Amino acid sequence: MRALPRYRSREEVWALRIAAVRNDVLLFDDVQYAPYRIGQAWVDHYRPEPGGYWIRRVDLNELYLPAAAFELAFQVVGYGSRAVI
Repeated sequence: MRALPRYRSREEVWALRIAAVRNDVLLFDDVQYAPYRIGQAWVDHYRPEPGGYWIRRVDLNELYLPAAAFELAFQVVGYGSRAVI
């Protein structure tokens, strides 16, 4: 397992940029991270698109933001040891 990059805005989160979505599996731009099965309910709710960001909050809730919104709001602050994928 590899620690996820940390980002900060109003809160600190971990996030990865999405390269592709195949059914309920996210593939990431950084190929050092394995594909991640997120579940069809999450995909149906958020409708993630390539280029957007999968986000894991401190409370372990997983969200999606389009690239423009994420990149405007969040700044990278390093890698955290608490969240891994």
